[in-house]
Amino acid sequence: MDDWDLDLLSFWLMGISAIAALLALFFYARDPRCLWRKQPSAEWTGKGFEPGIVANRLAQVRKDYVSARHPRPQAHFHAALLERAASMVRSCGYWRQVTEHADEEAARQPKP
Repeated sequence: MDDWDLDLLSFWLMGISAIAALLALFFYARDPRCLWRKQPSAEWTGKGFEPGIVANRLAQVRKDYVSARHPRPQAHFHAALLERAASMVRSCGYWRQVTEHADEEAARQPKP
């Protein structure tokens, strides 16, 4: 190799290194935890802890736990959703063919 080839090679290596460094800096700057970005500080609203609200709720729970707890979602709603999803899947073409073939196979089987 002569001097011209070495100069060209070193030029390309410096160029690729510069591009890699710029890409690394770009991706580092996109990170929200970047060092030179200011982190937004949480501002104090001036309101403190209200123990009266918590104390009233705690007294209600201690007095009658069953009436103070949150209502549970109805189980029949979940079952209805599952049934509707199952009927939608069964109405698809593939499953309709599978059930038709299963019905035909069941009809061919001799009953004991």
